[in-house]
Amino acid sequence: GTTRILYDSSMNGTLADRLNPWNVITFLEDGKKSAVICAGSWADLGDWNLIGHEYTHTVTLHFFGNYGNNALMEGYSDGMAEMMEAYFLEEDPDWVNTGVSFERKLRPEKGKGKEGSQIYQYQYYTDKTECHDGGTIVTYVMAQIWDSWRPEMGVKAAAEMLSMLMYRTLFILPDSLEYESFAKALDATAQAMAEQGKITVSQAEHVRTALVKANIPFESADS
Repeated sequence: GTTRILYDSSMNGTLADRLNPWNVITFLEDGKKSAVICAGSWADLGDWNLIGHEYTHTVTLHFFGNYGNNALMEGYSDGMAEMMEAYFLEEDPDWVNTGVSFERKLRPEKGKGKEGSQIYQYQYYTDKTECHDGGTIVTYVMAQIWDSWRPEMGVKAAAEMLSMLMYRTLFILPDSLEYESFAKALDATAQAMAEQGKITVSQAEHVRTALVKANIPFESADS
């Protein structure tokens, strides 16, 4: 399929004309064959935080349909945007998603499980947690894996490998899109990649360690 980007909130006949000028919305059309990213007139489409985040939504929407305000998928979009930023700029990700009206820290600065409204450890997550605030559990996991893998490879290689891990996990992630099932699927994917020689056994263990530090309860792939 294709992905269209419609820019400027003054455009008529699209969802873009109902956007705040700094906002962006993504949806599928033509029976999931193509995707549309509608951007307000203040949106910076040269920013990987924005375009990478929304493009990831086009991918996950193909997998799971219209999942609404889901924290896991918001975290996926933030994390994959960091990988795109790292790959194309050839710089380590800053783990911050900054927009016109917000700044979202994707990993804790002081090592706490919760800082302000942002949640990094699962025990602080509730059904009432705002989806972007809860999505930082995913990015905290990804940031820990990055820290473990990055000394062993270059920026682009690390971004490719971590992106592969996250993308492959989508294929076995249940439609419920819950953190417990995500943790089990991510662990299983890492173990499979180790068996296939894509990553080392030690790198697969780093994935498990990151999930444990985020306090997400799960059954490991070999339990």
